[in-house]
Amino acid sequence: MATAPKPNNARVGMATNQASNEATLKLALELHQDGDYRAAAALYRAMLQSNQENAQIWGLLGSACRMKGDAAEAVNSLERAVACAPHRIELKAEYAIALAEAEQHQEALNLLDGLLPALQAQNQDAAIVYAAMGDACLALNRYEEAVDYYRTGLEKEPNNATASVNLATALQRLDRLDEAIEAYEAAVREEPDNLLALNNLGIALHDAGRDDDALPLLQCACALAPDDPGVRTDLAAVLHRSGHLDEAEDALNKALSCDAGFARAWSNLGNLLQDKLRLTEARMAHECALAREPAEPDYYWNYAMTLLLDGRIAEGFAAYEWRRNKPGFVKPPVTGPEWDGTSPAQQTILLYSEQGLGDSIQFSRYAKLLAEMDATVIIACPPALKNVLGTLGESITVVSAFKDAPLYDCHAPLMSMPHLMRGLVDDIPAETPYIAVPPNTLSPLPPKTEELRIGLAWAGNPEHPADRRRSMSLGPLRPLFDIEGIEWVSLQGGDVSAEIAEAGAPLLDLEPIRNSLDDTAAAMAELDLIISVDTAAAHLAGALGRPTWVMLPHAPDWRWQIGRDDSPWYPTLQLFRQPAPDDWDSVVSRVADALKDYKPD
Repeated sequence: MATAPKPNNARVGMATNQASNEATLKLALELHQDGDYRAAAALYRAMLQSNQENAQIWGLLGSACRMKGDAAEAVNSLERAVACAPHRIELKAEYAIALAEAEQHQEALNLLDGLLPALQAQNQDAAIVYAAMGDACLALNRYEEAVDYYRTGLEKEPNNATASVNLATALQRLDRLDEAIEAYEAAVREEPDNLLALNNLGIALHDAGRDDDALPLLQCACALAPDDPGVRTDLAAVLHRSGHLDEAEDALNKALSCDAGFARAWSNLGNLLQDKLRLTEARMAHECALAREPAEPDYYWNYAMTLLLDGRIAEGFAAYEWRRNKPGFVKPPVTGPEWDGTSPAQQTILLYSEQGLGDSIQFSRYAKLLAEMDATVIIACPPALKNVLGTLGESITVVSAFKDAPLYDCHAPLMSMPHLMRGLVDDIPAETPYIAVPPNTLSPLPPKTEELRIGLAWAGNPEHPADRRRSMSLGPLRPLFDIEGIEWVSLQGGDVSAEIAEAGAPLLDLEPIRNSLDDTAAAMAELDLIISVDTAAAHLAGALGRPTWVMLPHAPDWRWQIGRDDSPWYPTLQLFRQPAPDDWDSVVSRVADALKDYKPD
């Protein structure tokens, strides 16, 4: 009788281990597919104890870690998977996606850029690949590329609400607002309770001037996330900018009751209280924001506005220097060191404009002071101001392009001059006039009659963030036009002939004034009075030393301060302030009463 062969214990053990591993893998995959990523990951780790070179298991572990939000372990696991199987491009692609999710954006983009042709050739360029590339570009501020990647991904997976939201974000940062709104709306159609989509769509609609559509969306977002201070702060921002100040204050207080340490809510509360002219409280709110995020330039900017409005000039301009750390601040093409505020004597200093025409006019006075201190001064300014600022003094060179500037020793922005010169001058240098009508510029006005001749500027740059409250239409000014014995001259830039005709306003509208500050200055020199809202015309008139009345909103720009009817910057200006927000009728009524008794010097 034949003897039965003895069993091979090693072979039996291998079969048993293999069966056990297969069962463990099957269970892990079931848990993975059911969304129990933590349990699946634990089983993958156990399996890797006996086989550290298994690319499949490392890849599955990385995938599970991605799903459960453990970015660091996902990256490490997928890196091991790629090391075990460097030829498998799908593992490399998932590794790159994990890098993007771990905010290693440049590394992710570099890897996916190299993989994309092979993924496309093998039809493995899934929507998630393009979404990851879009996310990386978005984080790297490469918005145009981000838009292209998101759009390609959405062609493959049109129902991806997250990709639609991110596409909209990139479009919004490119100022392509209409397209951004469409993308946010697509996300909301797919996921009506998508908090980010609702919130951002509300903000985008407000930016587009559609407040009636924006507010219900933001209120819905607050209902979905009542304890989210960020959502409540966004609602408050739209309420604030829409003029609903009390409701905005309530929303901010609720945001801070959710999280008393939420710095953005404190800073926005400071802005709101400033617009309510509660400046002590506003200052305290800004200080709370800065105590929590002491390196945030936007909070310093907001704090500076409150300090300056409150007349705290030295503190305000010190805080204002933080504007240069804001993401949107564009450094000009200058070379060499910045002027540090030490003695300017025997130095050639380039000063440059950085903001609006009015700001450049206001702060150009410091160029004259530097020249009086034996400095050689160059000003780089917008072309529209070149001739006007050219009258500051013979020793001051004015150019309209940096490339035209002569050699200089150091440089500084005009808006930094009050801070830099704090140790050289005791107070605001308010002597006017400090500019004049440019040589050989003839007045565009016809011969004067016996009537008072008054210039009028009723609106500023519509792109200015505060233009809604600082500018007027011609309608509310009708009581001024009804006063007899006045010839009115338009000082508005641009073509306003249609607006004047529609309002039936008796305004002399001359083309040279529309198109040239030189001609505007020449006209101002012959006017008996200038009446203006807060715009460049008021600065030009003040710098020329002309009698000027400025009509201001209830919460004015910082330079006009509060509680006074004169200007510390321009002695010939008289200020007429709204007693309440948007109350232009009271302002016009006071101006009309003053005009009836006005006698030019």
